[in-house]
Amino acid sequence: MRQYKRMSLDVQKKLLLLFFLAVIFLYSFNRIGGSDIFYHLKTGEIIWETKHVPQYDLFSYSALGARWITHEWLAELIFYGVYALGGFWALLACVALLSAAAHYFLLKTALLKGADIHVAVLVFLAVGFVGFRFWNARPQVFAFLALALLLYFLEQYQSSRQKKYLAFSVGAVWLWANMNASVILGLSVFGVYAAAALLKKKKERGFARYLIAGFLAAAVLSLFNPNAYRAHAYYLEILPVIQMLNIVEWRSIVEFWSGFDIKIVIAVMIGAAVFLAYRLGIKKQSRDLIWLVLALGASWMPFISVRHRSFWALMISVPLAWQLSLLFKDFIIQHLRVLGRVTFAVLAVLFFYRLAHLPASYVKTESLPIYPKEAAEFVVQSGLKGPLFNLYDSGGYLIWRLWPHEKVFIDGRSEVYAGDPVRDYLAIKNNASSAAHLIDEQYGIRYFLVPYHRTIRTRFDALVASLLKRDWRIVWWDDVYVIVVRNDEINRKVIEQYGLTYVSPFAQPEQIGAEHAGAAVEELLKLLERSPNSKVIEAYAKDVLKLYGVGHLRPDK
Repeated sequence: MRQYKRMSLDVQKKLLLLFFLAVIFLYSFNRIGGSDIFYHLKTGEIIWETKHVPQYDLFSYSALGARWITHEWLAELIFYGVYALGGFWALLACVALLSAAAHYFLLKTALLKGADIHVAVLVFLAVGFVGFRFWNARPQVFAFLALALLLYFLEQYQSSRQKKYLAFSVGAVWLWANMNASVILGLSVFGVYAAAALLKKKKERGFARYLIAGFLAAAVLSLFNPNAYRAHAYYLEILPVIQMLNIVEWRSIVEFWSGFDIKIVIAVMIGAAVFLAYRLGIKKQSRDLIWLVLALGASWMPFISVRHRSFWALMISVPLAWQLSLLFKDFIIQHLRVLGRVTFAVLAVLFFYRLAHLPASYVKTESLPIYPKEAAEFVVQSGLKGPLFNLYDSGGYLIWRLWPHEKVFIDGRSEVYAGDPVRDYLAIKNNASSAAHLIDEQYGIRYFLVPYHRTIRTRFDALVASLLKRDWRIVWWDDVYVIVVRNDEINRKVIEQYGLTYVSPFAQPEQIGAEHAGAAVEELLKLLERSPNSKVIEAYAKDVLKLYGVGHLRPDK
């Protein structure tokens, strides 16, 4: 601390900036938590190999040829390039670097508005914990960076009147339009600046004309993407499917009110909105119409969709840091050295804590049902032939591992499955009265990949029971998935080699019967050879041995 005290203020600021960005990098180095990244990688691979952006579905059989709005094509191409060079760990590092870059430009924007760097760093870290979890390997992270760039360039143009920053703002919107359909937010931000320029005094009309021209140019250039205006209307395209599937991340934050952490987040959001509404809208000395609209708009977004917490965290940090710096200006001046040491200490604690808790794997183990890794390998090795039925959450991974040899029933590209495909998916998944017709006649499904996991297993008991009642057979069982195949001539060899006759994850050991106990143990031994780390199968086998007292769990025991 003594060394820190002897440093010049300029050196202290540079050190804090570097330390801040390092902390941001570490807290944005997050494991893959969803299956969608896998189809994004496959799409990037296709774009790289074909030099063409696909616009019609080629991954599924339920909606083959349907219109596909590939609004994230450029992000997918970049992600694939990073993966090809360094694998999944490089992908995590890429996202963390994007986060550090975005926070750098947002911090620069806050300083440009008059924020103190120490206050800004502390505010960015405090607010950042609302949004850090959203910095994972999904194309939306490029939208976060585009937002940070756009705000920085527009503020630079506001203060310097240098037209290059206006050009950079237009370029940021174009990049955003080819990275993620949330570009409509970027156009809205640009529009707020342009509208505010119209309210300026007469002598500022020249500046206003340039800003309005820049906004119009950005709006036109944003249409220069493979899907033109459809990228802007993407939300409307996917809304019916989102509502039918009840996708969690698209629900309002108030629907999660029961969680204590959400109560805190909502309280912080409301408190920040009230504080900024007063400072930016009512208090004359700090009034700023642009940031008042941006702050209130950002505060409303999570109430539309919980996934927008990330945009809120990014947009609210700038005015919050700036206004708190103004509010405590005298205190900051009087205690600058102390504030610097406190900020440095907070950064140090966060840095070393996160360094000790970095992810040990690139995939969230609690999200295993989303990644049917072992089951997919079995499909490849056994030579199973589809059509297959899979769940929405696992489609992305199956595209990555099985396409083009197998097409999926559904995946995370919601707009592709609007209409009959999503209705049929729900009917089959929920074992509706029409399920048998859809399975046999409509789609000719040959096998099912059904999650078998402690958190969601019972949701599919009725579906699997109906299949087994119709003489379908289980050929794969591990702690995550079961594979149930149609019992016909095409699947005969797979059933003879891998089919389960006496044991089942959907039947209790008591149902086996003493006369079949020996054969059941043999099946369990084969299962354990294929899935040696399966806790579920081993526990089931021990129950069989305890109940019937025959055989041994493993040959070497």
